[in-house]
Amino acid sequence: MVDRIVSVVSGVVTGIAAISLLVGAIGILTIMWIVVQERVSEIGLAKAIGATRRQILTWYLFESALVALAGGIAGLLIGIAGAWLLAQTVPGIQSLTSPLMIIEAIAMALGVGIGAGVAPAMKAARMDPVEALRTE
Repeated sequence: MVDRIVSVVSGVVTGIAAISLLVGAIGILTIMWIVVQERVSEIGLAKAIGATRRQILTWYLFESALVALAGGIAGLLIGIAGAWLLAQTVPGIQSLTSPLMIIEAIAMALGVGIGAGVAPAMKAARMDPVEALRTE
């Protein structure tokens, strides 16, 4: 009976995590689209003084990875604190967060952030410097 309950709870938590990752990816994608739109003249200026497509692409992918990393670390800290609090208030429940779990969570956050930032970064990298500077 306990195994069934644990498997159901595990399935629900996995579903919630998947939905959270999707929502996070959409949020990062939206933020990066807005960032690219707000920095059109900055991108145009960078390209006009010699920045390559690869540099612009890397710039925005790094930024989206940084946003995802910050969110991933915050979520990880909140999750660890919640597990600790649960272990303190419910008798018989133990909280264990392995280093591998932490590494996997950070890697997943980075993967989602970079994946969500690809389209906006490509848009920024493809901008024509003359057109970008003209929009100012």
